[in-house]
Amino acid sequence: MTNGVTRDSWIILKQAWNITATNPNYRSMECGNSSFDHYIEVMTKYFGFTRGSIEAIGVYCLIARHNAEETDGAFGNDYDGNPFEERGPEEVLVPNIYSYDIEFMDDEYDFDNYYDECNTDDGVSRRYERECNCLSAIKEGYDKDGEYWEEDCTNEWDIDNTDCQCTEFEEPIVELFRWTYSKGTYYSIDGNINLEDNTVGEIDNFRDENVITIYEDGQGEYTEWETEDYFDNDREGEIIDWYQEDVSYEIERTVK
Repeated sequence: MTNGVTRDSWIILKQAWNITATNPNYRSMECGNSSFDHYIEVMTKYFGFTRGSIEAIGVYCLIARHNAEETDGAFGNDYDGNPFEERGPEEVLVPNIYSYDIEFMDDEYDFDNYYDECNTDDGVSRRYERECNCLSAIKEGYDKDGEYWEEDCTNEWDIDNTDCQCTEFEEPIVELFRWTYSKGTYYSIDGNINLEDNTVGEIDNFRDENVITIYEDGQGEYTEWETEDYFDNDREGEIIDWYQEDVSYEIERTVK
């Protein structure tokens, strides 16, 4: 953690706090006194930020949060003022901020019906080896005069009836399932979050008031299609991969 921001950054922090404080409907500790979504609206409307500078807005948000927590401790738990009225530019506390890039399972999985082509030699589907229903079958042979004959025997045909030969199979419908991945980038003052032991719903446990969402994109990559016998339908929110780094470079170019 370091101290001090530029005077322009201090003015933005102080005025943004006053503006967000006017709307109690967005009260949250994410940015000290407002939610991050509301903080984004204020910063883009009043201070010339764009959605493309969401990382910079995130830095301001977490600086506001940290100074609110520290000032509250100094003035008592009932303190509800603007921390940047109490601290000048050189006294603003700049915390370490960490970025978490996370890939995780979505909340819902995809479902599809797959029509599996039948092998006409044995009446078993080619890919998933499901038994195929016979739609049409014939008996055939030669009479005593050597004339070829055939007759439909669909109604009496079964796989053990060697007198009947199936000529048309119904492709079995195989139910298939797959998960979709989402990817997100998140900022937090807490650099000790450990996501190694991933469990169902872990991403929801991670996305709490201590974390702000910088980016989040759903419907990313897919897992392989699986049949119901092998598909685990209880993986929503499971974290697949993650990476942490500090964003001191973003702090330096944003508020220093």
